[in-house]
Amino acid sequence: DEATRAGTIVGAGRDQRNNSSTKGRVAYAVAPTPDGAGTRVDIDIGYTLTGMLAQFSRSGLVEDVANRILAAFVANLAYTTRESGLARNRRPEGIRRR
Repeated sequence: DEATRAGTIVGAGRDQRNNSSTKGRVAYAVAPTPDGAGTRVDIDIGYTLTGMLAQFSRSGLVEDVANRILAAFVANLAYTTRESGLARNRRPEGIRRR
């Protein structure tokens, strides 16, 4: 949403081999840093698992996939801002977990 500088991405998938499925949601919001010198992107990720993946508590596998998705998002955002000239010569502060 342009006005709030926020959005949500929703997805779902199913594995036919083991009859597992997942639903996921990524909510994000963009805001200036308190000092006005940069931009902060808050990301909230939620998911549900059903089937064998949920039954055997494969949370480590899911966390690994979530970390890879988040890393790809960060890399794409950095590339996009750099290519568009929006990025300043400032390093990202990193990923903080709640």
